[in-house]
Amino acid sequence: MAREIDRAEFLPESLKSYADMDSSLPLPDGGRIPSKDEISFVLNNISTFDNPKVLIIGNNAGYCASVFAQRYPRVYLIETSKNSELYSKIFSENGLTNINTYYGNNYDYFAAEGPFDIIFVQGGVTTMTNLFTDQLKAKGELLIPIQDPQGFQQLMKYRKVNGNFFITSVGNTFFRILY
Repeated sequence: MAREIDRAEFLPESLKSYADMDSSLPLPDGGRIPSKDEISFVLNNISTFDNPKVLIIGNNAGYCASVFAQRYPRVYLIETSKNSELYSKIFSENGLTNINTYYGNNYDYFAAEGPFDIIFVQGGVTTMTNLFTDQLKAKGELLIPIQDPQGFQQLMKYRKVNGNFFITSVGNTFFRILY
């Protein structure tokens, strides 16, 4: 599997000295980059899959994709910030050949590569959409932060079984709103 990339590589110069802090860090564009512990929390709530295909959709999700790529052989990243070129360069320079990156808000851009075993949305949403669940393989899992009207987010896990979804909350979280 891929080697670990320092979170500092995904940060602007002004924040590099904070890279080892165990908290998400605010970025100049209003986004946030999660800590390794926050990403580990998500990973620890994903079931075991053989040779899974993973889709990550998010804002400033390059570091997250690099951590997932250490565990999973095929990672597809839909990056909604303008950092996708930077992330592709970081991935290339560090030999991460198992991440495919797309920039934009076309959440089904990689649909032809699917269905996916695991989908993680690194960004809060206020309503669920079929754009995510339709790309999920049978027995696959979708982890997505759902935000309530008061601004609180729950990381929800959708597991697809026989065309139905079993939905559980795995805990509180905080990500930038995706839509």
